[in-house]
Amino acid sequence: MESYSSHTDQPPVPPPPLSPPPPPPPLLSTMSSSSSSSSSSPPPPDTTPPAQGIHEDAETRRNVEVRLCNIGLLIAHHGWTCSKDKSVAGLVSKMEQYRILHSMKQTFPGYNLKVNFNDNSICTKCIEYFGRRRSAMLCCHPKHNDKYSGKYVKYITAEQYFTQYKEIGLLPNQAICKDAKFCHGYAEEIQEQESEDPFEEPVTKKKLVDTLTNIKQTISPSSPAITFNRRNLIQQGNLVTRELEQVAKTITTGFKEVGLPIEEEDKQQLLQDSEDLNIKKTKDFFDVGQRLVQGSRKRRTETNTILPPVKPKCGFKITDETKSRIKDFYYQDDVSRAYPGKQDFLSIKNKETGKREHKQKRYLLSNLRELYEIFKTHHPDSKIGKSSFMMLRPPECISLTSKGYHNVCVCIHHENVKLLFHAIKISSIKPLISQLVCENGGKDCYYRRCAQCKGSTTRFKTTLRENEVLKNNESISYRRWLTTDGTQYVTQEKDTEEFLDFATLELEKMMKHHYISKAQHEFLVDLRQNLKPGEIVIWGDFSENYSPVIQNAVQSEYFSHKQITLHPFTIYWNVNQEVKMKSITVISDCTTHDTNSFYAFQTKLVPKLVAEFAAAQIKITKIYYVSDGSAAQYKNRKNFCNLYHHLKDFGIIAEWNYGATAHMKGPQDAQGGIAKRRARTASLQGTKITTALEFYNWCSSNIKGIEYIFISDSEIQEIIDEKDLTSRYETIKTIAGTQQAHRIEIASGKIHLYEVSRDTTVMATKIMESEGQPPLVIIDECSVSDWVVCVYEKQWYVAIIDEVDLAEQEVKVTFWKPNTSKSKSGTSYISENASCYIKIGQIIKKIFPSRASRRGRTINISMEEQEEIGRLFQQFQR
Repeated sequence: MESYSSHTDQPPVPPPPLSPPPPPPPLLSTMSSSSSSSSSSPPPPDTTPPAQGIHEDAETRRNVEVRLCNIGLLIAHHGWTCSKDKSVAGLVSKMEQYRILHSMKQTFPGYNLKVNFNDNSICTKCIEYFGRRRSAMLCCHPKHNDKYSGKYVKYITAEQYFTQYKEIGLLPNQAICKDAKFCHGYAEEIQEQESEDPFEEPVTKKKLVDTLTNIKQTISPSSPAITFNRRNLIQQGNLVTRELEQVAKTITTGFKEVGLPIEEEDKQQLLQDSEDLNIKKTKDFFDVGQRLVQGSRKRRTETNTILPPVKPKCGFKITDETKSRIKDFYYQDDVSRAYPGKQDFLSIKNKETGKREHKQKRYLLSNLRELYEIFKTHHPDSKIGKSSFMMLRPPECISLTSKGYHNVCVCIHHENVKLLFHAIKISSIKPLISQLVCENGGKDCYYRRCAQCKGSTTRFKTTLRENEVLKNNESISYRRWLTTDGTQYVTQEKDTEEFLDFATLELEKMMKHHYISKAQHEFLVDLRQNLKPGEIVIWGDFSENYSPVIQNAVQSEYFSHKQITLHPFTIYWNVNQEVKMKSITVISDCTTHDTNSFYAFQTKLVPKLVAEFAAAQIKITKIYYVSDGSAAQYKNRKNFCNLYHHLKDFGIIAEWNYGATAHMKGPQDAQGGIAKRRARTASLQGTKITTALEFYNWCSSNIKGIEYIFISDSEIQEIIDEKDLTSRYETIKTIAGTQQAHRIEIASGKIHLYEVSRDTTVMATKIMESEGQPPLVIIDECSVSDWVVCVYEKQWYVAIIDEVDLAEQEVKVTFWKPNTSKSKSGTSYISENASCYIKIGQIIKKIFPSRASRRGRTINISMEEQEEIGRLFQQFQR
């Protein structure tokens, strides 16, 4: 076994000898040739004669040291005696050797022990005293208070044994309490001995407070002493924090007032030195460098002035305009989304008032790095760094990594595609979409109709095959939302090649929805920024019903499930190129969310807005309604009919714009959450809010910044009967392509449907006047190879249907043009070899032309039928 030696080459000269220590209790196991470890009686007392008197000569001391083992040499100066002749060579097992050596290292911390159990380097006596196994965490002192278990203990080292605990009867590696309350009598003495060393003096709360008071009074002599009085622990911590901040502020202010760095102060001081002193004496007197003294004397000779104070460096200051831009940017609906839940809020301290306010959470839709790049793209003139941009983020705008982030009601189309690519470790689908479309791709690219994008799918698959997950796995497991039997979150698995085809197909299918969501959002942002005088935007949506809460409610009331309807509206208008906003919420006890109830809300809202704007000398000339595409409330034939009669009902023309599915969260959602949260808190505090009217009264009195309108269920029924809405709805049938439309416009007695709000081509038209109304062509009546007359780019064309898409309510057609090569060119048509997709609403008539040749390369349409087509086209144009 490797031997160990003392950290010193020669043992220290021992001081005058002491009386030999008392023999320890039995500890060392019987050391037999079989290396058994059973207990045995202690070895016979050491007969080695102790060191002689204090006046012994060096020769005698050397003779004593020769008899000591390696461990005894370390403590010979304490008068320790032992004999290396009584070694344990060959009597200790390997395991016991390791155990003894470990205990020795604990007893002699900091020493490099040299111990070899196979020679005479260690004796049995040293093993009994200093090779003891550490006792359990129980105090070994006889005066230990039995009431305590000795939680805070320390273990006696060899040095502490000789200096403190030998006379008490304790042995090395035994445990003793650190705290006086556990060991009465001796712990206080030990504490007094230890407190003689200023570095080991125990730190108490009172000493720390006194030290802080001294520092504070040194800076400001008139400052009062710091006292805790009856403050609890939290209040004490807050007091100390405030005092520390005040001290730091005072010191910082003092340095700023002086305005000179230490080096400049030295220079200023050196200008006053005496010429009688040489450079060395001046350097030593002022405790500065020689070069500084030489420079100081040169400056005094040349200018006889001190240097001006060095102004502290100040970094680039962010302008208030940039800060305002950043805040507005974070509040954009494409950057963050307000959440409607009554528990989706944060308590934030207002820097101006110092009071805490509850603000509705807004969840960021991208990470902060991407948002910074978007901000710099939109505002290239704003000088702001990435870190400052992130620091100026409003605290209510929560990122994806924030604690408590819980995102719900997301778009199923986007989420399913994201889950597919997350399975192969691709975190974002934006770069994937850019690979499938042209640079600055338009509508045809996202609809997969662009001729230049046709080859992108093959290139995309080739690139995707290089993905490490696809290359290293034969099958891919992924998660997906299904809506076939309710809504389920399931796990599916596909082969690698099948997964590649499926993921590519799903991404291409989602791109149309992605384009619509992006186009509608851009239109809404542009609309709000460029409203003309007299134009307003009304953005509304039904909020989740509120269930009243009652403290100490009986069981039957708890399960009654009474509910209150809330429909928030956000109104925008433009005054001197500045967008203004107003929040109004309609409250009702009618829990039916349909077109009729919404129309009743309109009859309360629109006249109120007209009167308020008239008082501000603003005449409303047009209303842009904005909402989601809910088929039960907004996007249906009934609401189209009410929009058609909007001018007659309210004296104002209007149009309707819809957002893409699951992409129309806005500030109106936060309004509902604020009202429900604050009303629930008040109810739990004892306020009685059990009906819709009480809810309206409480909100009107206690919530500032939002106006409230109340309408009862009976009032809604009266409005329905007064306007005879049931008879009104009978005048209109479902318009083909309703769910694909995202803008509804009323013009010349017709309802025009547009696929997206920026489109100039009408997707479908409904003529509300009965005179001359053309027959309606529905997609169920269309089949492949049918001949139709359709409108494309404000011209009518003869076409043949090549493909029918029931889901999208559109058909693929091939256009035919008049044949100019024959004498009967007025009735003959030939193929134009051009095809595209058109909406079903662009078809104005089905025709049955005759074949003019056996091969069918030409068709004939009579002049009478062409005249009828011309009349239908003119009606369509109106």
